[in-house]
Amino acid sequence: MDKPLTRLCITLALLFAVPAHAKTFGIVVGINEYQSASATLKTLSGAVNDAKLLAQALRKQGVDLPESRVLTDRKATLANFKATWQNMLNQAQPGDQIIFTFAGHGAQEQEFSKPFDEEDKLDETFMFFDFDPQNPHRGRLSDDEMYDLFQQARAFKIVFVADSCHAGGGMRSGTFGTELAQRLGGPTGGYKPQPPSHEWAAPDADDRQVLSHVTYLMATNQDKDPVWEINDNGDRHGALSVAFAEAFTGSANSDGQPGITRSELESYVKQRVATLTDHKQFPDMVPRGGGEPAFAEGGKPKPPTPSPTGDLPIKVTGGEAPDGLQNARLDDTGYRLRFEIQRGKAQVISPLGEKVAEVDAGTASEWNAVIAKYRLLAAVDNHPNAKQVRVSLDEGTGLHKIGEKLHFHVEPNSTRRHLLLFNLAGTGQLQFLYPLKKLQDPEAVAQTPYALPEIEVVPPTGEDDVVAVFCDRPQAKAISLLDTHDQHNPPEPGLLLDSLGKDCQFGRLAYFTGP
Repeated sequence: MDKPLTRLCITLALLFAVPAHAKTFGIVVGINEYQSASATLKTLSGAVNDAKLLAQALRKQGVDLPESRVLTDRKATLANFKATWQNMLNQAQPGDQIIFTFAGHGAQEQEFSKPFDEEDKLDETFMFFDFDPQNPHRGRLSDDEMYDLFQQARAFKIVFVADSCHAGGGMRSGTFGTELAQRLGGPTGGYKPQPPSHEWAAPDADDRQVLSHVTYLMATNQDKDPVWEINDNGDRHGALSVAFAEAFTGSANSDGQPGITRSELESYVKQRVATLTDHKQFPDMVPRGGGEPAFAEGGKPKPPTPSPTGDLPIKVTGGEAPDGLQNARLDDTGYRLRFEIQRGKAQVISPLGEKVAEVDAGTASEWNAVIAKYRLLAAVDNHPNAKQVRVSLDEGTGLHKIGEKLHFHVEPNSTRRHLLLFNLAGTGQLQFLYPLKKLQDPEAVAQTPYALPEIEVVPPTGEDDVVAVFCDRPQAKAISLLDTHDQHNPPEPGLLLDSLGKDCQFGRLAYFTGP
């Protein structure tokens, strides 16, 4: 039976309310380099960065986290972790909160000790610095041991953030020297491939599966999916670590009230991870969010970040950018797009290494159209009311071929019903989808989730992005603006946002199309 602690391709977080007087303690683990590094146990690039980022975020919000509880690389042996964990518990009082973050490799291995409770006969393990693939008793913490560790700490509320993944038998790793990095590697000794299980066990199915003080926030909602490393201001990170750090320091606060609710946390992390990975990684939270506070510390309100409307950072390789480029600046580290020039064409590559479009290498107008698209997406993603609309695609977010029929659903997290919907093609072309005068679409939909009429995939292909906006009143100015730009470059971000009422909520979904 697949119990929650056997799903190592997850981030787990206890998010229950704690008394106002409770203190919060932290322990942070990040491992790039392993004692037994090999072709299958690769050196990582972003795990230590995750540890530093999370430690900074926790301390900023008042969490008790001395340097002795930040364990990286050689300091992160299993024995040192266990001693540090116990020392922390000795300092804490019943009712206090503990935040434990882990960034490093995870794997599946043949069960070697009781309880022999896995249907697939495999234990999921967290791999510490001294992991030895030939010795099942060295340097790994199995899911069963982790369960017991948490069970023995029932007096505390625990937040466990694990940015690692077994992903159908793989490990968190990086592909070095390229733009693409995902936390997925080869098997270790004792691993035998098995079909992954994606269903959560019922709460009362096994008394070992339920810890009343634990809630799970998963890095992906499918075991087989990879956990990506992203380029964040020139450094590699796990997308979930970045999202969690931002959420904890206040970015998840959507109502301006003190603290962050479980619903706010779930909504922010899901949308932020999707955005950071170009909608390639989709976290999940079990149980679902609610209105109760998520943390004893953290979540202090901060002013909304203004939507960026400045130049888009890009990188150019294999040649020079054409004259006449607009609203773009060269940045080799924190770039949003990379233009790779080859044989008169420029392949447009995302920070994850995926081709999102192809343009003529010498035609500035084609470059400008793509740049205009991603400037608008940046403004949408960073709007104070962003990530409040759920956009889903029945056919999934894999590659969709020309001629395929797609079925989208959109749903706000409010009673707003006035809908605006448009698609941004890989080449930047805007396609206005709703409301269309020629179809006599009502501006306000009768109910949500709203199912769009069937959409057929047509050229141009690449990364398409559906953007949904829900407002509580008619938006004649914005509708006119979008209609004017239909089949053309998108409008200036500021122009579109200024045309919308301040009450509007945003959401988007990226998907890939091809021949």
